[in-house]
Amino acid sequence: MTQWYPASPALWQGRDDSIEAPDARRLFQTVTRSETFFPENWQQKIALMGFACDEGVKRNAGRPGAAGGPGRVA
Repeated sequence: MTQWYPASPALWQGRDDSIEAPDARRLFQTVTRSETFFPENWQQKIALMGFACDEGVKRNAGRPGAAGGPGRVA
């Protein structure tokens, strides 16, 4: 069974470093947000990876919570 919910557009954002480092793209700039998802139509395998650490978030004045992410993906 697949459980999927679209991400809120308000959450799909981040820091844009393109002026200082044009080749430094963030996840929100690379992965496209979608309102629909049909995994049965995908030819390739999908993997979700998480990094259980909030240190970078703290240093960049972001929203804490990344450390709990990998454990929430089931």
